[in-house]
Amino acid sequence: QDVLDLIAFIQKTIKEKYDIDMHTEVEIIGEKR
Repeated sequence: QDVLDLIAFIQKTIKEKYDIDMHTEVEIIGEKR
């Protein structure tokens, strides 16, 4: 159970980081135009 919780936590962290990176890229592209 602890291992599954850890995997779920890691996946959540990766998703949040990915969402933040995507948002940052969109902002950078928007500023260039």
